[in-house]
Amino acid sequence: MWTLLFAAASSTCLAQVGLPDAAGWAAFDALRFVAHAAALALVVLAAAAGLARVLPAGLVRGLMAVLATLALTFVAVDGRVYALTSQHLTPRALDYLLEERARYTLGLQGSDVAQLALVVLLFLALGAWAFASPPPPRPTVGLALAAVALDVALASGGAVAAFRGLRDGDELGEALPVGFSAVDAERLEAWLGAPAPELHPRQHFPRQTFRREVPSRLRTFPLPTGAQRRPDVLLVVVESFRADAASGLPAFARLASSSLVFTGHRSAGNCTFLGNFSLLTGLPPCYWLAREAHRSPAGLTALAALGYDLALTHSAALDLGVDTKVLAPGTGHTLSAPPSLSPVELDDHNTRLALDWAAAPRTAPSLFVLFYDSTHYPYWSRTEAPSAVGLVGGGADVERARARYRQSVQEVDERLGQVLEALERAQRLDSTVVVVTGDHGESIDARGFGHGGRLDDDQLRVPLLLHLPGVGARTVETTSLHQDVLPTLLAYLGAQPAPGEPAFGRDLLSPSPGQGLPLVGSYGVDRAAGYGVLGPEHTVLFTLGRHGPHPAGLLWPDGRVTAGAESDPVVGEAAALCGALLEP
Repeated sequence: MWTLLFAAASSTCLAQVGLPDAAGWAAFDALRFVAHAAALALVVLAAAAGLARVLPAGLVRGLMAVLATLALTFVAVDGRVYALTSQHLTPRALDYLLEERARYTLGLQGSDVAQLALVVLLFLALGAWAFASPPPPRPTVGLALAAVALDVALASGGAVAAFRGLRDGDELGEALPVGFSAVDAERLEAWLGAPAPELHPRQHFPRQTFRREVPSRLRTFPLPTGAQRRPDVLLVVVESFRADAASGLPAFARLASSSLVFTGHRSAGNCTFLGNFSLLTGLPPCYWLAREAHRSPAGLTALAALGYDLALTHSAALDLGVDTKVLAPGTGHTLSAPPSLSPVELDDHNTRLALDWAAAPRTAPSLFVLFYDSTHYPYWSRTEAPSAVGLVGGGADVERARARYRQSVQEVDERLGQVLEALERAQRLDSTVVVVTGDHGESIDARGFGHGGRLDDDQLRVPLLLHLPGVGARTVETTSLHQDVLPTLLAYLGAQPAPGEPAFGRDLLSPSPGQGLPLVGSYGVDRAAGYGVLGPEHTVLFTLGRHGPHPAGLLWPDGRVTAGAESDPVVGEAAALCGALLEP
């Protein structure tokens, strides 16, 4: 009986994210998952039968009880963790949750920890009872089935619907809480008679792959040389900085009066790590999974090659691995911060570091990256310590959330004003490049608060100011992206790119900067919209897999997603873009 329970619990680890939901899974999708889960259950039963031939029956029963308990506990806790963080219980998510800073970033409360502890204790108690009790009589089968039902209920915190539309084994291998390889998916689809996806040759990647287990390596390029200017650079990145949130901010407005103001600017992604990655490397977001992305010829490594000292203040962005992807070994450093600081305290700490930087003597030009975190949901300020759970609003007071967000943004603007005044006192503001932008936008509406789920203007559009000594102030209305910022800065410095260098980011100061391919990335709830190409009327959505891009639909300004991406040639262009910088 406990063997059956373990088989059911183990299968649930797969089936919980494969069950059809009201939004309409195709029958084949559900059948594929159920078949894989059933195959796992048969393997478990066969293994138990084999063990029963060589081990005492009581020992086998106890082993199955322990394994069933662990499987049930894992699935239930995974569901709770997903509901709180929009991430499965992967090693990376677990490491993040164990960090003290995570409780501030996610708004975790003591009740959340208590809930997780109760779930663990519930299933551990069930396992202890099963292990210590004699073989259960026939009526106890109902109790076991009730335990499985309870487990599925506890695990359903958005995990089922979150993976609607996934069809490629590579994506499944990244999303599922247990291993599910591309080979498994291909064999299962072949066994079920599913036709192989037909993609135009232009839509296929070269032989490279973006699978997380074996990421591709960025090619090595000569770095730019011969900068004609070498001013200090202050790059200010404000967490969740909506484009309309800049209105009425005194320090921002003062800087804007002597800056290029880009009103059509968008982040490269609707989440922190993709937005900051493209901002600091000059690469499209699809290269996040590439190894040694710091080799980019238009990233921070290029500035280090021009003689710049590089320093980054600590933030949630660096907790997600951005520093290891954008900084080549020995080219820069991250300024430490105590892990016990709240977002407000961290912002004050980083401001003090920026004030010291503004007044410090220089032996070489310096680039200082100043991150501000307190504007992240649940919107921290000195006047209110928010008491919120998870990453979405869930019917909370929208107006109150907007007021809290506004207060948080205003306090960040005050800190920015202090840094600008320090540069003025040191007589450096007129000779320092200052860049102010956001890592991504933010949704604050009836559907929830936060980011990472939609490729719309709420979550993509951010302010961008470029204060460039010697360049007059004006407003620029053309569309620009985060991957354009560093290439523009390098062009302003007069750095000479290597011949034949593939430049994805554009020089926004050029009279004819060109259009480029406006590629953006998504992370979070709508996994089917992993990437998008922005267009004047709609955004073409697609996912990346082992066989190339998979068109996912057309996103319209009103939030509708319709078919039609399959015939859009921009998908093929995106495939070529995402493979162009990888080693063969």
